[in-house]
Amino acid sequence: MLTEHRWAFGAITGPIVGDGLANRTMYRWIFWINLPFCIIAFVILPFFAQLKPASPGLISPQLKNVDWVGWFLLIASLVSVLLGLTWVCHSLSFYFRLCEG
Repeated sequence: MLTEHRWAFGAITGPIVGDGLANRTMYRWIFWINLPFCIIAFVILPFFAQLKPASPGLISPQLKNVDWVGWFLLIASLVSVLLGLTWVCHSLSFYFRLCEG
């Protein structure tokens, strides 16, 4: 139950803080504001994470279990969508409200 309250608090306050930072300060502060939280998490994580040790042996049998076709299709589709949006927004930005910002 506490997790839901944290998520709701973040979902409500996040856009408000982001809007305040974007409109009243420089836009890059939105990215810099996360740095202290990332550093704190990076320091605390090794003490509380219960990680399993790496499995011994060669890495080549483990690489056979990776879905390489799926990775290729995912990357190709993401690159296609992002390139398409970039080209459309660059050439027709006066038509689309999505491209503003």
